[in-house]
Amino acid sequence: MQNFREILERQRAYFNTNATKSFEWRIEQLNRMERLLKENTEAFYEAMQKDFKTASSEYVFEVQAPLGTIEFTKSQLKEWMKPVSAAVPKALAASGHTATVIREPYGPTLVIGALQRPAHAHYPSCHRGLIRWQSLYSETITASMDSIR
Repeated sequence: MQNFREILERQRAYFNTNATKSFEWRIEQLNRMERLLKENTEAFYEAMQKDFKTASSEYVFEVQAPLGTIEFTKSQLKEWMKPVSAAVPKALAASGHTATVIREPYGPTLVIGALQRPAHAHYPSCHRGLIRWQSLYSETITASMDSIR
């Protein structure tokens, strides 16, 4: 079994270099996720079909929905990264104080648990994520792990 604490600490150290804050870095991560899903679509379809024994529309959705989310996120990211003015109490505003919200990632994410749905559908919502799966859905887990190795 992997030492997740060590991996998480390495990811935290990388995050603390501020390398992950740039627009370019974030777009590259989204592009990599998009490539991962597109290059492994058939493997994911087959794995989900075996694990979930469901209609093709279900497992097709589990790959296509994250691709749509990635496309939308890429189209909005620059706007989302802009600082936003925030309200301040009247007393502070009267004395010239202002507030600005700067949207930045919080840091690495460790996801542990049984899946309600295939894990790659959660990737776009993770910053620099570390994922540990339970032994449910073995085919989907295998396909997911093979795609990110």
